[in-house]
Amino acid sequence: MLISLFAPALLCAAALPQEEIVLVDGRILSVERITSETYNEVTYKTATGSGRKDADQVRELKHAYGSRLLSAYSDGRDLMVDEQYVVAIKAFNEVLDDKRVMSNKRYAWVKGDTLFRQIRCMFTLGDFEGVVKFVDRLLVEVPDTFYYAGALMYKAEALELKGDEAGARDTFKQMSADVAAKGLPARWEKESELGLLLLDKAKSGAGLRNTLEDLVALTEESFPTVASRATAAIGLSFIEEEDYSRAQEFFESIVNSDGADDRTEASAFFGLGLCSYRQGLDMTDQDSAGETYFEANLNFLRVVTMYRDNVSLVPKSMYYSSLCFNRSGGSANRRKAISIAGRLLKRYPTSQWTAKVKRDLNLR
Repeated sequence: MLISLFAPALLCAAALPQEEIVLVDGRILSVERITSETYNEVTYKTATGSGRKDADQVRELKHAYGSRLLSAYSDGRDLMVDEQYVVAIKAFNEVLDDKRVMSNKRYAWVKGDTLFRQIRCMFTLGDFEGVVKFVDRLLVEVPDTFYYAGALMYKAEALELKGDEAGARDTFKQMSADVAAKGLPARWEKESELGLLLLDKAKSGAGLRNTLEDLVALTEESFPTVASRATAAIGLSFIEEEDYSRAQEFFESIVNSDGADDRTEASAFFGLGLCSYRQGLDMTDQDSAGETYFEANLNFLRVVTMYRDNVSLVPKSMYYSSLCFNRSGGSANRRKAISIAGRLLKRYPTSQWTAKVKRDLNLR
């Protein structure tokens, strides 16, 4: 009798949404199950039916992974949170080697997701050769992967960071060509255009900003993530000209909007930190400078804690954070500066920012 009374409630509980689709505008769709995902679209099932979203409107997919079959996958995710990226890669290798998972249609999403997480781990470790290799592997083994364009973005940045700008340009050109050849969403043609523009060393100052502003005007309604990234680049160009107030306006417009992806948000917070830090350097009053360094440090530490896999900005943010503490004066702040520098040395031993912090803080 009791079972029959509680049966409807149990059935309702079982049907509660288990997975989430995070859209680029910040909205979250709670669904029973994400049924398919490609670089063109994401389909899903709800309690009342089914639906779809264009892939370029989706920022993140959150699958349920409580099954015992996915224990290694769950371990890998936990290890990423704990910043144990080398061990995480090994855990994800176990997932890829598990035929029970790879052959299960219910878990068709796992292979692409796992390879993409390995790419993120390698990127964070500064293993740029590994990033390039695994991006190529992902696109071969899961050719319609939801992460197709995102993986190419990682590849382009990895190539740029290891000094292969020609390779980075070729990667952006491949992305643009795939819009026509493979039906990749049109957003990525604009991302490619922006990437190539930022690699063009012949453009700078007002000329660069004019081109970026034209791109923002073309994309702010249809492709807000592209517009936000171009806006961040405009802000950085003002920093180069020491116009910190103008730069702050552009960065604040990004952090106060919902149109930016994680990389662009990190760039905006870093830009705000750099503006405050540079302003602090220009101040003659130590108390005022200390307050400005504190404000700068909040933004640098936001990047370090909230965007940990952004290997192009996290080491740089840790470097500037240590300088903020050091310039604030006092033995306690000096200890904090050394602590941040120690984390930088441990996590990024080969980074140029590690060498700089050792020199600038007079560390052995």
